[in-house]
Amino acid sequence: MADPKYENLPGIDVNGRDVYESADLPEDDQHLASDDLDSTSVEVLDVDTTAAFSKFSGKYVSGAGKDFSGKIQGKHMTGYSTSEYGLAMPGEDETILQKYNRLKIEMGDLLSQVENIKKSKKEGASPPKLLQQIEALNSQLQGNEPSELSKNLSEEVNAEKVIASLKNMSVPSTGKHGSSKADGTYQLYLKPEQEKKQILKSAELEQRLARLEKVLASGSGDVNVLATHATSGSLIDAVEAIEAKLSLLDPEQLPQVDSRLQAILTKVNEINKAHKAGGDQPSEINQKITELYNLVRKWDGVRVGLPQLLSRLQALDALHTKASDFTSAVNHFELTQSQISSQLNTASSTQAQLLEMLKKNAATVETNMAQLQKRMEKLK
Repeated sequence: MADPKYENLPGIDVNGRDVYESADLPEDDQHLASDDLDSTSVEVLDVDTTAAFSKFSGKYVSGAGKDFSGKIQGKHMTGYSTSEYGLAMPGEDETILQKYNRLKIEMGDLLSQVENIKKSKKEGASPPKLLQQIEALNSQLQGNEPSELSKNLSEEVNAEKVIASLKNMSVPSTGKHGSSKADGTYQLYLKPEQEKKQILKSAELEQRLARLEKVLASGSGDVNVLATHATSGSLIDAVEAIEAKLSLLDPEQLPQVDSRLQAILTKVNEINKAHKAGGDQPSEINQKITELYNLVRKWDGVRVGLPQLLSRLQALDALHTKASDFTSAVNHFELTQSQISSQLNTASSTQAQLLEMLKKNAATVETNMAQLQKRMEKLK
């Protein structure tokens, strides 16, 4: 049982058993102390953490332009490019970069030796001056980059020699009566190493471009096999799809895949049993099914253009409504025009009848007036 003073604290099991921890070793072996490694075969290195921190401070690893695709591609890229640094063997020709690295290492060794001599004070006052000169040489060496040294050696030396030879050129005289000028012939010999390197680089780039064009060409069978679900997909999409499919082959995912395959297999077996139980269908039904299947296969090409057709029809919906309104208005105008024309015909016929009646009435009035005139004359 726990101590009563810990009863009200959270996380304390009051009703549980008290457990007292001890060392992992048995009681007989607890007094044994671990011995340090005193073997001569084990080399113990003394690492200065301050020097290591100052050397690697400000350094970082950049993943830009690196490829971690592994064995998916043909080149088997494995991330960062690594190489083992080493100096040239005695008797072999050193490159400019190897000479630069060798001088850098030798200057570092010389600085460390002079520092040790200065600490031991065996040679009096000469080591400090020597140390200053070595530090100046080391700073100059650190300031020069190997790429700049190679450019200066390959481009500027030949030009300086040619300019100096042109300045030192002299024209000899042949006598009092005349002078003749000697023709000078100069030949420039260029080092073919750089041109060879550029030609090799260009050829290598052309080969790589040819490979990429062969892989990424439109209608390529390899890309269609890699990305059957998207014929317009790129190579990166195909690789991602393959990685997604390969992830299903992990040991953790295999039970799920197995269960799905078992479910599909049971459904296929049920379909086969139902097909066998129903018997063979008549030939007419099979023919109709094949016709429907062929019709659906013919519509596969049209199915691709259906979204564009639907968007086009939706865009033309407003125009269609305006056109329907215009046609209804034209029909209304035609109906009104026909009504007006019928009314005009009726009015013209009525007008003709009215004119005839007026003419008859006028003739009747004239006869009546003539008779009235005759009667008045008789009465006089």
